[in-house]
Amino acid sequence: MQLRTAHKAALACLLGAATALACGRDIVVTPTSSLAKSGDSTDTTPVAQPVTHFNLTVIALGTGIAPDTAEATPVPRATLTLTRLATASGDTVTSDADAGAAIADATGHAYFAAVPTGYFYLLRSIPPAGSPYQASSFRFAPSPYSDALTIRAWMHRAP
Repeated sequence: MQLRTAHKAALACLLGAATALACGRDIVVTPTSSLAKSGDSTDTTPVAQPVTHFNLTVIALGTGIAPDTAEATPVPRATLTLTRLATASGDTVTSDADAGAAIADATGHAYFAAVPTGYFYLLRSIPPAGSPYQASSFRFAPSPYSDALTIRAWMHRAP
């Protein structure tokens, strides 16, 4: 009978149900964070807050001639269009919506301000007339916690 009681007490200790009676000692929990050790139980770690809009910077780039396709050349005057893609939420379905267009400046940069988060987007890059590059597209979903995003829009050389 006493063996069973000792066996139960040992099992209780292993399962984490230890008490002073079952294990023969008190369980002491010590704090692990420096804040808790100083007596302050308030966690002051900043928590990221979701944003409702973000600013998008697009850099239009053209690839080099084969075999050096890793070369990047800015593509001034490239047309960049942004489309908010269709979504479904419950019984509500939305269709694709134009989210803006921009022309790349002399350095290949274009900007979209205050783009709503919470959607998937399609970015199209269209090189200017007479360019050696071909159009490209890229789908992305921005982070709901970042208010700025930069995308490099690569356009390969036309065959």
